[in-house]
Amino acid sequence: MSDYHIRPATVDDYDGVMEIGDVYFGIDYLRDRYHLFMDDPNATSYVYVVGEEIVGFCTAFLIDDGLTFLVRGSRVKEGFRGQGVYGRLMTHVYTEYKDVDSIIYDAMTTNDYNFEAKKDSLKKTHTEVSRKCFLNYQFKMEDVDTPAPTTGPVLEEANSSVMMSLFEDKNTREKLFPEGKIIIDWVPLRLLLVNMKYILAPNALALQSRGR
Repeated sequence: MSDYHIRPATVDDYDGVMEIGDVYFGIDYLRDRYHLFMDDPNATSYVYVVGEEIVGFCTAFLIDDGLTFLVRGSRVKEGFRGQGVYGRLMTHVYTEYKDVDSIIYDAMTTNDYNFEAKKDSLKKTHTEVSRKCFLNYQFKMEDVDTPAPTTGPVLEEANSSVMMSLFEDKNTREKLFPEGKIIIDWVPLRLLLVNMKYILAPNALALQSRGR
């Protein structure tokens, strides 16, 4: 596959990237997040183009105030998989970031199944690997018992000030976030103010309950 090139993605590539298809089994976030990725100063997206067809995509992020390198949204179009597309795309991206002196960690998040199958190789290539488990339940609303009103703790919306107060309180932080990170949309984030735009993204809602 010699007739290809890799370049930064643009907003005009949206349709071509979407034509790669959903590679996350119905839980793909890229359709809703693509333009946010384009607008994020901490992110650069790349497309792998064969002829005039976009067949590969990924976005490289610098999070944790530049300490952590993270690749999100990676995908290769069906019919081009198993031909080295992803490997060449990753080689290009890592080369682009190899001289960024602030990077200490290379992080990723995977599901439990893939982690167990590939944990040895993942630990060799990434400084930090977070695992996330999905639970999927199907039910009919008529089968759900409506709970009676309670006098217990009431859920309240948590803004950035509330979140930072949780991060800064040592006892609370160690109980809620024992590893010093919070995983949002598969992204392992350190408990830093600069990460708040990812922790409380525009379409996210954080809730808190006050114990007695």
